[in-house]
Amino acid sequence: MSASQDPGRGPPAGGAPSFGPRASGSTSGTAGSTGAGSGTMLYPTVVNNVLGAKFKIIAGYRKATEIDLAMERGEVVVRSGFSYGSIATEHPDWIKEKKVNFLFQVGGIREEEQPNVPLMTELAKSDEQRQVLKLISSTVAIGRPYLTTPDVPADRLAALRAAFMATMKDPQFLAAAKKLDFDLKPLGADGVTEIVNDTINTPADIVEKAKPAMGGAGGG
Repeated sequence: MSASQDPGRGPPAGGAPSFGPRASGSTSGTAGSTGAGSGTMLYPTVVNNVLGAKFKIIAGYRKATEIDLAMERGEVVVRSGFSYGSIATEHPDWIKEKKVNFLFQVGGIREEEQPNVPLMTELAKSDEQRQVLKLISSTVAIGRPYLTTPDVPADRLAALRAAFMATMKDPQFLAAAKKLDFDLKPLGADGVTEIVNDTINTPADIVEKAKPAMGGAGGG
């Protein structure tokens, strides 16, 4: 039961792509990708098809770290499918030295560290677009859920949920997570259930519109 974000990002200011009401750059440029089925392919494809961006997606990178290197070399200007926590751990200089601009976030809530960076859903120009983008964002919004079987007694289920959330607040656990640079943003059972219910109850017409929006890019 956790929440995670998936920022799209571009290079520093000065011709950088940008989104939102204060956007000053163009929504175009090259985006590195490891290929179909990855977030590096999915999110640029979606903002192209739904929001009218014109990112040129360069596939063929064997792994995401190669895209990171390509960013630093200036070969591509956009890299997506990378959580803020991972960026902060793997490339802290990108954030501290403002080497990148965060274009948008994918998920259900904005990162505390990036409160002014819009969610992809917030870039929608119509309610239909917002619903499509919300559906596509749902896998990131739900994060990495912990599950159990449906026949667990209600009292035991309640105990498991309470124990999980208590662990998320335990000082020793939090200290160990911080030592490991573990990105921890817990979301309780009610929040996860709400996302799941919203997703499975998405209107059929929105599901049908989401399919071409992903353009064959596959899941995140």
